[in-house]
Amino acid sequence: MTQDFQFLKRLYNAFDPFRPLPAGDPAYVNCNSVRGDGDILVGVSREILMSK
Repeated sequence: MTQDFQFLKRLYNAFDPFRPLPAGDPAYVNCNSVRGDGDILVGVSREILMSK
């Protein structure tokens, strides 16, 4: 368990979510097939407008 935690901790800290990947980087994974290509702002704005 401790070994798994240390691995996950190193993996988590290896990435910087605020640094975009350069064009053509092999680490890029296109997730549109599972995430969809809809505009998230439409859904969020609808939730805000319809909330109490």
